[in-house]
Amino acid sequence: MRRLSAAVAPLLALALVLAGCSDSKDEELPPEVLPDVTLPRLQGSGSVDVSTLRGPMVVPLFANWCGPCRKELPLFERLSQEHGDQVQVLGLNWSDPRKSKALALLDDTGVTFDVIADPKGETGEPPNQRIPALPTIWMIDAEGKVTYRQPEAIKSYDELVALVEDHLDVDL
Repeated sequence: MRRLSAAVAPLLALALVLAGCSDSKDEELPPEVLPDVTLPRLQGSGSVDVSTLRGPMVVPLFANWCGPCRKELPLFERLSQEHGDQVQVLGLNWSDPRKSKALALLDDTGVTFDVIADPKGETGEPPNQRIPALPTIWMIDAEGKVTYRQPEAIKSYDELVALVEDHLDVDL
């Protein structure tokens, strides 16, 4: 029994050391940097190089299977309608491979702002920033820096406006 314990101890120590090495932050982009990926537009044709986005811009990440996303999309539509001249809204349909369901969600919620499609979740995997949950919001300033990136369900229009004013330095 002692021989087995003596052999297992170094392996256990190695396992403990290696456990602290998973998901190295060095491989991920800093939180203020946009992922370097080009994604197709969900409605219409063309594509968008995400790394070149400039704001002030709000990017709600959503999927058709996300209940809170369905509730908050009309708030982003209202922001686009009322303040689109000051703050652009660009939706990102994330990890949602069924285009027809994503388009139906836009119809159901009255979304008319542009949306890009990320059916494989490319904006949320290393070496890019992970997306921990949906809905998630990105806010991008005029230089293309991400000033806010949080998983958060917006519950009211006033809450959304306050976030935009706080993180994009605009008065709405």
